[in-house]
Amino acid sequence: MSQYLLIPRLEVKNANAQPAWWIIGPPPMTAYAGFAQALALSICENNDG
Repeated sequence: MSQYLLIPRLEVKNANAQPAWWIIGPPPMTAYAGFAQALALSICENNDG
């Protein structure tokens, strides 16, 4: 059986589920390389026609 504690005057502002941005980290370098390659291929396909 679940029990909850209700605090009537509690106000939560600017809540965030992530503890800190540096723990999560940026995307890996392979993601940037894959994006750049896909972008280059897309640009080349558009310029051929």
